[in-house]
Amino acid sequence: MSTPGLALRQVRYENKSFWRNPAAAYFTFAFPIVFLVIFNLLFGNAKLNLPGGHTVKQSTFYVAAIVAFSVITASFTNLAMNVVFAREQDLEVPALAWVQGQIRVPDQGERIRFFPCTSLTGVAGACDKRQGNCCGCAEKHGGTRGRGCPEIVNEAPSPNHRSDAGPLRAVAAGWYRGGMWLRGQALQEFDLPAAPQRIDELPPSAPETDTLRVHAPAGRFLLLCGAAALSLAFEATLFDLLAESRYPAPRPRRARGGSLIALLGGQRAASCYSWPPGEELEPAEATVPQLMEVGRLLARLHQLGETHPASVPDPCDVLSLLGRSPPGADRDALDAVARAAFPQLPSGAGHGGLTPQRALFIGERCSAVLPSGLAGSGALVLDLAETAVGWMALAPRPSAALRAMTSGYQALRRLLPEEKDAFFLALRYAAVREGARRLSTGRSGALDALRAVDAVGEPEARAAAGLV
Repeated sequence: MSTPGLALRQVRYENKSFWRNPAAAYFTFAFPIVFLVIFNLLFGNAKLNLPGGHTVKQSTFYVAAIVAFSVITASFTNLAMNVVFAREQDLEVPALAWVQGQIRVPDQGERIRFFPCTSLTGVAGACDKRQGNCCGCAEKHGGTRGRGCPEIVNEAPSPNHRSDAGPLRAVAAGWYRGGMWLRGQALQEFDLPAAPQRIDELPPSAPETDTLRVHAPAGRFLLLCGAAALSLAFEATLFDLLAESRYPAPRPRRARGGSLIALLGGQRAASCYSWPPGEELEPAEATVPQLMEVGRLLARLHQLGETHPASVPDPCDVLSLLGRSPPGADRDALDAVARAAFPQLPSGAGHGGLTPQRALFIGERCSAVLPSGLAGSGALVLDLAETAVGWMALAPRPSAALRAMTSGYQALRRLLPEEKDAFFLALRYAAVREGARRLSTGRSGALDALRAVDAVGEPEARAAAGLV
């Protein structure tokens, strides 16, 4: 989109977000008028002597003063605060579009980028990476200390101008993590504001994948950006099928071209879903009826997935994830289990693990199932195992959680004898998959799930599957 188009889009967004905030509208427009009325009622008839022998009524003086106060409050004060908010939201938009959206004044800008650093006073600021001007972090950019630190750095836009460049990206958590340029492109593809109210980063499902909760005036949205375009397309069509079948799942939001995913270039793609009502449930607080309902919903998803016309390979290759993980005892322990042979079992469209982060509840009822970004074709019992591991790992009674989950699942879809025999192996393999994802994305607790499964033991797992 051209810069003038972005500017008009930003103006519309800023106007909508402003007028939908009653407090901001009142204190910007109504509050100065209240001041003007009160001051004129109290002092309006008094005389004010000006230099040169002129005399005016104080009501005349207050009108000009209140107008100046209103303009300063509406523009300069809000602009200063919005610059800080824009920096914290990891924005990268043309300066012309952003500034014109804020104060509706044409400007010849380039591109606004924020480089966070901490000054000697401990206040977060910004540093000029081009000239090395910095207040306390000059060594990081190869510049000279003590030459001042501007608030905004303008750099000319280019196709290679990506927000994941620069030395600060690897050390400043929460500031311009990799792929911010692609995030902005994904937001525009799904007609979401380039500068949303807030973006929550959720735990990534795989390396080079972003899972975001976007807060916009139109509501909340789940945005998935990753390199597995085929898996995202498979998942979007699956959830479109589920929504048509009145399954409690959000329908995918269509991109500008009408497709269910947006291709972002560089073998990357994005999908978007409306965030449904409900709250996440802590595994330690889950009751037996809630766990049984999760199992039933997964079984129904597997049944509905039988009508899905496509088939894609499993996007989660455990050995590949472990290969890109840092070496150590955790990786060696996971690799030993991952290399064990896994039997050929009945397969179909799977969710990718209906874990606590992907199930929303309203009271005792599961109100929505969120996509995982890892949907694909694979062994159905392995999908059940991944779901069970996600809930039992943090449950106070893992065995009871496992029994409740499998009981609810088999109320709709009975496990075949070969699936029951391989259930404990599937649990261990699912625990290794979770550990590999955690290890490859830099999260802790890579062995927690495997330890939880081993603590339950094979006899309990066989009993939960229905084998005596």
